[in-house]
Amino acid sequence: LRLFHKTYRVNIIFLKRWICMAHDPDSTIRIMQTIPDDWKKQQHRHLFLLRRNSCHPLSIVLFHSLLFLFLVATFSSSSFPRIISSQAFTLTMAYRSSTSTTIKSSHQHKFVTNKMCPFAQKAWIALETSSTPYQMIEISLYGPNGKPDWFLDMNPYGTVPVLSWNDDDQKEKNNSSYSSPSTIILTDSEDILTHLASNLQPLPLSSSSTTTPTRPQQLLTNPTNPSTQQSIEMWRKTILPKQLLPIGKQAVLQKSKQNKQKLMNLLQDINDHHMHPDGPFLCGTEPTVADCAAFPFLWRIDEEFGPLMESSSSSHSECYGKIRSWLDHCLEMESFRCTVQSSWWWWW
Repeated sequence: LRLFHKTYRVNIIFLKRWICMAHDPDSTIRIMQTIPDDWKKQQHRHLFLLRRNSCHPLSIVLFHSLLFLFLVATFSSSSFPRIISSQAFTLTMAYRSSTSTTIKSSHQHKFVTNKMCPFAQKAWIALETSSTPYQMIEISLYGPNGKPDWFLDMNPYGTVPVLSWNDDDQKEKNNSSYSSPSTIILTDSEDILTHLASNLQPLPLSSSSTTTPTRPQQLLTNPTNPSTQQSIEMWRKTILPKQLLPIGKQAVLQKSKQNKQKLMNLLQDINDHHMHPDGPFLCGTEPTVADCAAFPFLWRIDEEFGPLMESSSSSHSECYGKIRSWLDHCLEMESFRCTVQSSWWWWW
């Protein structure tokens, strides 16, 4: 029975990855490279276990084939999850309550995270800044116990953050008070930011809530100003992923004056050309998802190489006054400050 259970879980996880691949072209090559090796290792392990228990090797091959066909047929039925976007699942049924470690279905959003991760932190900031009611569930990504099974069911890749968003609009369309709310599982921090930016109608909190936002909504979404939209896109798609993160990683891991100076030059360019002239936030007078995305990384750089100077001195020719002012202003806001941890990870 234990062997059957483990074989079932291996097949179910790989099947989810194949389904993800069909809707996420960017990860197709990576999945195609990783799945055969992982699958082969698991099959060899099960063959060994069966040989040790005096089972014919052909029986496990037949068993795997039949079980995989069963899983394909099961997932293709209309009552099982459908994938609607990259790394986003629409679930039309609640999590099974028969497993004690499974998250129970409710009308509340669930945020699965690890507080030391910068990618999880930017989604956390967005939840706080938007005053979205949610329940935080923190898990350990490392250690002897590993990641819980219910978490791998939500996200087979095993990464944080994961947001389980209960969409009551879908329930209202069903015109039934007995139907389960449609649940969207978001497993990428950028997807979470995008989703929160367009879904800012918080649901009422239940008595079991662990997080109760007490601040009014501060996050600016769907800006009408084209320049603001362009600035947000620039931060999220160019400055952070293509410039700050790779150059910052190189400056930390390969410590040298040249790498540090390259990072300082980038910060100088950001300070002079990409900070909003009127501020106090990156794209204007109100916080946006660009601020949520940038804060964890610029804060870590400031902790490692800072404090970034507000004005030049005899030993520092660079001036990062706008970045310094932005960081200080963010730290004055509870929605940003509450996410800062004494122990934290880098982004690799």
